[in-house]
Formats: sequence, structure tokens, C-alpha cells
Amino acid sequence: MLSIDSVQTQEMLKGLEESGVKVNLNHLNDYLGKKIVEVEVSVSKKGLTVGMNMKKMGVKVSSLPDTLQSFVDEQVKGGNISILPKPLDRKIDRIERRLRGVKDRLALPGSKGRYISYDQFDEFMEACDEAKKKMEETKEEISALWGPITAQFKENLRSTLDILNNGNLSSSGYSEIVSKIPTLEQFNEQVGLEIEVRPFPVISQIQMMNFSDNIAEQFKETSHNEIVSMVQATVGEALNTAFANANKIVKASVTDEKIPGKSLGKAMTMASDIRKINVFNNPAVEEIAKIYDTIAAKRGDMEQQATSAELAMIKIWGYAKQVGIDIDLTDCVIKKSQLNSMAGV
Repeated sequence: MLSIDSVQTQEMLKGLEESGVKVNLNHLNDYLGKKIVEVEVSVSKKGLTVGMNMKKMGVKVSSLPDTLQSFVDEQVKGGNISILPKPLDRKIDRIERRLRGVKDRLALPGSKGRYISYDQFDEFMEACDEAKKKMEETKEEISALWGPITAQFKENLRSTLDILNNGNLSSSGYSEIVSKIPTLEQFNEQVGLEIEVRPFPVISQIQMMNFSDNIAEQFKETSHNEIVSMVQATVGEALNTAFANANKIVKASVTDEKIPGKSLGKAMTMASDIRKINVFNNPAVEEIAKIYDTIAAKRGDMEQQATSAELAMIKIWGYAKQVGIDIDLTDCVIKKSQLNSMAGV
């Protein structure tokens, strides 16, 4: 990994330095504390699964009737058994999965889905509000069926354990499992969407907390690695996304075809999209954004759009070479040797 002091990283952070932000760990850390927040989303499903000794199930599961085999297959997961039938359990998981997808899409590249810029935060919260609404609707659906759901669960569990324990239900653990089924009130209190938003951890604030030198140094090292990773990834993501889209525009021009609707739509929002992740004020990314402003303004003039798109590809290629970022040339309409020549690298 590059360091903050490397020539490539310094080049990628030149825009910050020009705006008065010193390019060192402490100043970058303070700067990000004003630009991004840490977010996490999860779903609490407390009480909806109960530990179950799988050894008691053994290989005899195949001897169960089809309905009970389905019960085991769908509701026993590892060392736990789910109280909810699979379709309802999946509904809850789907809400979390979709929200995580939005969070990961909005998160800064290189931040492992942890950090979102203030510019993206409103969109994230809109997705959270929608997920909360879906969760409440799903909980209402489950609440209305709570009696039948738990009754069916007990019946299936009793029948399954009775068969697998040769009629000796008292030693099967049935009573212990059933005793852990939540009441409807407990279900409504314990199950739900959990959203955490925290400030980006700032070194100066950590230092005020009087941690040991070892902890402070470890925090600095972690912060350094995260920042450098985000610098590389945000610039790399912006350049590769813009390059791929520009390539499709140029390719359409070369083959005398219409620009694909999806590619054209992406081109119209590209300037805004890459500016949102350009939290380090990288001048090359801003220059590409301005070219995409031109592409958007020339909608309907395919020749002018293709000319601007080719210019974007050349500038991206030259800058990527300068700072050591790999550009994906899959299906590229311009040969690598031509790009090198046109970019002067």
C-alpha cells in the first residue's frame, strides 16, 4: 500500500493542499472528520432463533415424513432453529440485505462500506426510512399470524423430536426450546432495524482520552491505512467508472450506432456521481467531471459527445499512469498503445 508521504498519494491529494489542507495524517484525519460519518445497519432478530443440539437430529432426519423434513431443512440452521417459517424469515433478511446494498453503494470506495460522505447521507437516510417502513409492515404481518406461527412451530418440533428420540420427548430438549419462544410483546420489542451513525474517529479526540501510547499508535496506524486506502479507491473508482462510460460513447460513435440508453443516462449523471465521492478534492477527478458536464450539455450531438468522451479517456489514462492506478481496458475501443501515445506516457 502507498503511504501518505508517497509521491503518488501526494499527487492525488494535491487539490486539498491547494485549498489549504496540509497533507499529513493529523490534518487529513481532521478534514475527514468534517466530511464523512461512519454508518452501520443490522437487523435484530433476538429470540427468533433458539439453540438446538444437532447431534440429537443425527442422520435419522431422512426417516422423517416429508412435511417434517421440510421443517428441518428450512428452519434448522447450523446449531439453531428458527421459529419463523422460511418465507417470513427471508422477508426480514431481505430488508437488511437491500439496505446494506444501498449503504455499500453510497459508501466511499476503500472504506469497506463503513463511511458515507455528508453529500450522500440524505440518500442513505431516505433508504433507512424506507427500510424501517418495510420492517414495520413485515412485523405487522408476522404479529397478525403470531399465534398460528408459534402453534405450528411447536407441533412440528414436537413431532420431529418425538420421532428422532424414539418417543422419548422428555429427553429431547423440547420443553427447553419451547420455553424460549418470545411472546408477541417480546417479538415486537426485540425485532427491528438497527441503524448506527457515528462521527469519523478523529485522532485529536482520541488523544484527549488519555489512551496508552500503544493504543494511540495503533489507532494512528489504522487511521493512516484507512485514509490511504480511501484516497486510492475513491480516485480509482471515479476514474474507472468515467473511463468505462466514455468508452461506450466512443464505441457507439465508431460503430455508427446509437449510444445505449443506459450509458447515455449514466453520462448525464456522471459529473454529479464522481463529484460526490471526490471528498479529497482531486483536481483530475474534477477535470473529468467538467468534461462530463460538457457531454451532458451536448445531448443529442453524438459527434461532440464522442469527442469529449475520447478526451476524457485520454486524460484518465495519462493521470492513472502518473499515480499508479490501474484502468480496466476490457472491451476498450482504443488500443493501449494508442492511449499511451495520445496521453504522452
